[in-house]
Amino acid sequence: MKIFRILPFALLLASTGCGPGRPTDEEFLKEARRLSAEMGKTLLAEVKGAMQEGGPVHAIEVCATRAREIAARFSTGGFRIRRIGTRIRNKEHDTPTPREAALLAKIDADTAEVFEKLDGERVYLRAIRIGSATCLLCHGKEEGIAPAVREALKRRYPEDEALGYALGDLRGAFVVREASPSR
Repeated sequence: MKIFRILPFALLLASTGCGPGRPTDEEFLKEARRLSAEMGKTLLAEVKGAMQEGGPVHAIEVCATRAREIAARFSTGGFRIRRIGTRIRNKEHDTPTPREAALLAKIDADTAEVFEKLDGERVYLRAIRIGSATCLLCHGKEEGIAPAVREALKRRYPEDEALGYALGDLRGAFVVREASPSR
């Protein structure tokens, strides 16, 4: 008998975003911040390790293969995470949707993150900036990139646009969304 009294209350909580079925906005933001920070740290560690192992050419291959694997690993518990770019290197995976592009445009020098709710969907973006001179080995001005690196980039990404950045520039963002079977 108690189950029947509790069940409607549990359904009410879940339908309003307060129950275990869907996190509150505060819970969503907390988890989105954690996931994007952890993914960023993990990916940066992988790229740094690749740079130490085999330089920028090796790092290109590691970044190309490991970034999606890392995103998949952090896309759990009702959350999906991926990277998008301001200039696209991998059109298949890093191109923002129109909505993501509009949110990315809201990030400026003073903004590190954007959160928006639209039609019941919550989307969080965390800025990715060119943080060190090492980033410029693959993302700097084309004339400043070593010939072997330019060649590796052209082989891997024939339509690469992710060049010409300077220190501190916005490179893109981590995007965290609620995972849903209908999306």
